Amino acid sequence: MELPSIDRNATPKGVVAFWPTGELVHYSQANLTAGIAGQLTSIPSVQRIKHGDVFLPVDTLWEIYPLIVTLTALYSNASLVLNSVAGRTSDLVLATQGCAPTVIVTGPETLARTHKEAKAKLNSKIYEVVHWFQNKSLVQHGVMPLATVFSRAYDHLRPIIGTTPGKLRLIFVSEQIGAQSATLSLETLSDLRIYTGARITYALTAAQVAGAITQTSVYDYRVDELPHTPSHFGAPVTSVEVFFKDTKVHRTSDELSSGEVATPRFYKYLPTNMVTDQCTRSSCCW
Repeated sequence: MELPSIDRNATPKGVVAFWPTGELVHYSQANLTAGIAGQLTSIPSVQRIKHGDVFLPVDTLWEIYPLIVTLTALYSNASLVLNSVAGRTSDLVLATQGCAPTVIVTGPETLARTHKEAKAKLNSKIYEVVHWFQNKSLVQHGVMPLATVFSRAYDHLRPIIGTTPGKLRLIFVSEQIGAQSATLSLETLSDLRIYTGARITYALTAAQVAGAITQTSVYDYRVDELPHTPSHFGAPVTSVEVFFKDTKVHRTSDELSSGEVATPRFYKYLPTNMVTDQCTRSSCCW
């Protein structure tokens, strides 16, 4: 089968997508390119998606963030796996049956469900001690916990992700401004790193920004002393420019950029109807 000839004079068409709030947004090719470039540069080179990876989107591709991450995986020459299991509340174990993904993109509801089910199984007093040591390795030493004789005894109770458990190494997940999506806490993300053995990057997304506005580092394992503290979103990705609006409590100073997200936008690619939604959290700062 021969590939169609390339028409270098043709103008690439954009992509039209619905935001969960019902808003219809048009993304130009420049928007998509900037979003992909932002994903490529936001991940350290060691953890970046590579040609040897198997990528699986466990989310609908009509949402722009999963689509951008999927296009990033294609650009990186990773193997792409598609199946009929997708959605905001998918079962991660069922969605990965029949393949062995190394990188996935999914929704916060799916991860919240995975965390709830795994925590219900791993509730013994002995495991609490094992979990404490593994969490200490993450938070205090900044390294992913290594498997030990004691931790392997509970492998059958952890989420069985893919046909080769333990092969998954990276999870992309996002929270959407203006949409009813689950909020993942720092404690939940830390538990999921231990349960799955994968690093997690958590992004904040908006309707008119292709890709992420801000995104946590894959090496950021911090956990707040207060339980159930909502996770932060890290620094802005390189493809967007973020404007803060001062509030009574949070104000930008010479030492700190702080405030409410007012108008995240692409450097020169975003259409004139700028994003004006408030951040789903009370404030954001870097």
